Amino acid sequence: MAPALARLHRARQRLAALVDHAPDPLLAFDGKALRAVNRAARQMFDTDDILIAPPAALLEAAGSTAVSARRTLALDRRGVAVTFSVATVDIIEDDAMSRLMWLIDIQAELRAAESATLRQMLEVLGHEIMN
Repeated sequence: MAPALARLHRARQRLAALVDHAPDPLLAFDGKALRAVNRAARQMFDTDDILIAPPAALLEAAGSTAVSARRTLALDRRGVAVTFSVATVDIIEDDAMSRLMWLIDIQAELRAAESATLRQMLEVLGHEIMN
């Protein structure tokens, strides 16, 4: 039985390292408080554990009844407004439910889409002016 426990312990350590080093912030909501689960979340919200004054939009997303739903919201990241896609999933652990929230920075994708739209508009305008 000891080898199985050792494998389980190593697997848990590996999983904890993967989660902690994930580049996107991961939060947990237990119905009362939001907690920073990984390094990216701790850095973004400048906390070691519980978010003291989380943004209202984040609390609203955490308390939403829509499970596995994605939504976007703008949050402050080091003084700059950044748009995030928020993915949520409910988990049950030790007979208690909590919600995991993964914040995915989509600002670069939004800028690329805006640039493509602007390029298309300029092409259409250029074509119309020439005709």
